Amino acid sequence: GESWERVLLAAGPMPSTPALAVRGSRVHVLAYDAGRGVPRLHSLEDDMAFEELEHGWTNEVLGDPRYHEGLEPSLGVDRDGRLGAAWFRCARASDGLGSCDRESGLMFAWEDDGVWELERVTGGETREECGMAPALAFGPDGDARVAYRCQRDGVEQVHLARREPL
Repeated sequence: GESWERVLLAAGPMPSTPALAVRGSRVHVLAYDAGRGVPRLHSLEDDMAFEELEHGWTNEVLGDPRYHEGLEPSLGVDRDGRLGAAWFRCARASDGLGSCDRESGLMFAWEDDGVWELERVTGGETREECGMAPALAFGPDGDARVAYRCQRDGVEQVHLARREPL
């Protein structure tokens, strides 16, 4: 055996799994920060300091802190090397997790010259949960594609959405 290096990126309640993407030599991990109710992106900046969270990594909050969002995140890299992310938004932060409203849904974000752009893919139609468990990928032409789950009238559904290249 080989040996593994490890670093602790986050601790606390983890109601969903993290997402991982590699872009060139940079590693990105997107995880739900249960304490703040937002998605948090951890990015390895210095490979020589992999095991040193304070020195080798940066972290930033994505999304809108007015909501509980970031559950079940997904990451992808487009053909031009831009990082994209998708996650489920459930409720306004003041309402408590699980109180999904018309503003709930699937969120999509991408990094453009160090600035994160955010748009809603689904939501606003009903109080039912739509946009759960997203899986993000970019097509050969650079278009974003997201498969996700909905629950409508007690029926589980799988949907696919796509967007023109960034």
